[in-house]
Amino acid sequence: MLLGAMTIFYFVTRAAGGISAVGQLMERPSKQHLFDLNGAVPFAVLLGVSLSGALKLIVDPRQLSRFYGLKNDAEVRRGKWIAVVGLTIILGCMFPIGLYAHLLLDNVSDTDLIVPTLVNDAAIFPFWVTDLLIVSIVSAAMSSMDSVLLVASSTLYKNIIAPFRVVKNEVTSSRLAVVGFACAAALMALNPPGDIVGITIFSGSLYAICFFPPVVFGLYGRVASPSATLLAMLFGMTVLIGWISLGLSSQLHEVFPALLTSCAIYWLNSNRQPL
Repeated sequence: MLLGAMTIFYFVTRAAGGISAVGQLMERPSKQHLFDLNGAVPFAVLLGVSLSGALKLIVDPRQLSRFYGLKNDAEVRRGKWIAVVGLTIILGCMFPIGLYAHLLLDNVSDTDLIVPTLVNDAAIFPFWVTDLLIVSIVSAAMSSMDSVLLVASSTLYKNIIAPFRVVKNEVTSSRLAVVGFACAAALMALNPPGDIVGITIFSGSLYAICFFPPVVFGLYGRVASPSATLLAMLFGMTVLIGWISLGLSSQLHEVFPALLTSCAIYWLNSNRQPL
């Protein structure tokens, strides 16, 4: 991902005319909204989009499981710096691509197609670079997908099946669940729903509402019972979906009221535990 992001940044920046080319956009009246905090969307909505994506990285169970795999405290400390520096470089390389796309593509509207369209443009990327980037993108997707499939299969067994039914062979059941989820994802990919960014941000909001209070508060000694934790999750999700249904997300992103509700319920029903 790191090499892929740096490669995309280099070739797209060069094709756009260099970093200074952003100044050309600022001079175009039709592109002024790109440099206005409340231009295309209100800043409160944009901040919520960023918050949802960031909190997902912090509390995502498949990310947390990787910390448990580190062999000692020294690797945890080193991993923190690798993660922060690596993500800073990746995001610093990818965010400007959206601006450069307005110089290289006409009628940019579907954000899901920006990078694939640029990568497949022979005037921007040599063919060997295109092959490298396609492999990088697929590798990044696979690295996330395998973790998602494992978490989904274990959740299906431990939280849905095991409480009500005894399964003789847990490993076989988990493997079958992985295959089943993978096939379902493959079928959905044949006709993707679109707006991948929007779906990702929505999932980030759900992750934040469900896992931020128990993970972050729990690290600092605020522990709630399983029922109280579930109650906080349910109320947070209700506020999230209700906020979207009422059309209030155009003024304030839904993650703010939903996360506040979830955190408040968890905090009020938790007890201080010695660390």
